[in-house]
Amino acid sequence: MIKVNLLKEPKAEAATVQPARSLIPEVNRMGLLAALLILVCFGAIGWTWWYANHQKELAMQEMAANQAELDRLQALRKLSDSLEKQKKELDARIGIIEKLKSNQTGPVRLLNVLIAALPEEPSLWFELLTQKDNQIHLEGYALSAEIIPEFIAKLKGSGYFENIDIEYYTEEAQAVKFSLNCVVAESKTKS
Repeated sequence: MIKVNLLKEPKAEAATVQPARSLIPEVNRMGLLAALLILVCFGAIGWTWWYANHQKELAMQEMAANQAELDRLQALRKLSDSLEKQKKELDARIGIIEKLKSNQTGPVRLLNVLIAALPEEPSLWFELLTQKDNQIHLEGYALSAEIIPEFIAKLKGSGYFENIDIEYYTEEAQAVKFSLNCVVAESKTKS
């Protein structure tokens, strides 16, 4: 007898079927966490290295700018020192000029007094005029002997001289040669 089973029976092998292996490996959570931690550490180290290099570049640029400023200021200091030296030299020159100007007033005043004492007509002229301290020596010519006392009187009347002495006078062919020694008043030598 032949038995034909029209009902499908469960197979015994089907109960022990093992699942098929997938191509995706199993993920270990601790390994994933360690890998993530290593990535974060490398990222932090990379960012720190980049930031330190960036700060170094900024410091180098600032140092170069400071060096350029220092060079510029040193050049300005040299210029300032040079100008200060020139100013001192000019101040010394100005001091000398002022001293010369103050010393010139005496001879100018003396010449003004002598010119004022000359007669209006050109009848008296000087040949030599020397000054040593407050002593004045004067030599000259006059057309006549009468002009010399008038000249001396005008010199005394000026108040510039304390004492006027005739050293000599000699009559020559066409003129009278004379020599005077004068003492300038003390108050006039200081002006």
